[in-house]
Amino acid sequence: MNRPDFNPETTNLQGHYAGFVSRMIAFAVDWLIVLSTLFIVSSIIILILGFFNITVTDVLRPLSQDSQLRQLLRLLITGVIIIMQIAFLVGYFLFFWTLVGQTPGKMLMGLRVISMDGRPLSLWQATRRFIGYYISLIPFFLGYFWVLVSDSRQGWHDKIARSYVIYTWEARPSFMIFKRLSRAAEKRAAAVQRKRPVQESIAREEDIQRG
Repeated sequence: MNRPDFNPETTNLQGHYAGFVSRMIAFAVDWLIVLSTLFIVSSIIILILGFFNITVTDVLRPLSQDSQLRQLLRLLITGVIIIMQIAFLVGYFLFFWTLVGQTPGKMLMGLRVISMDGRPLSLWQATRRFIGYYISLIPFFLGYFWVLVSDSRQGWHDKIARSYVIYTWEARPSFMIFKRLSRAAEKRAAAVQRKRPVQESIAREEDIQRG
């Protein structure tokens, strides 16, 4: 993989390393989806518990205030909720990384996660990359900001999983806009050039008439 050529006439970032900003936007979108889904699921679970006259206050109340049967029920409910949330959180990223190489956030930004050999991530690589997310958090998000200094635009989680994040779009929208503006300017310049011979001819005729 080569570093992108930023000539607006030839720019094609497809297959090149993805930058920090586009990756962070994709990351934020994914977490917004995850948190929104967990909130909706939790709300549904609370409604279901309401049919059994169990409220959130009941679940959070100290176990010592309940009978053994109710304690067991509360522990079971709490355990199921926690397991479901963790399973969805982990499954969301592992499913998309291994199946299509793109989470919804990365699809939105035109990014893809691949292995260093260009293949989709294996389940083991995806698991390592997910764990690497939390390792990258520990020293004040340094593992994420490492994308800014790495020639291959890899965060610590990428290095742990031996993965890259690349562009899947042919060019950034900003470059496409710049290219369109450049073409419009060229058309205007060509139109001016076409008008000049006519203007020069009119000027010569006026000079002849004056003479």
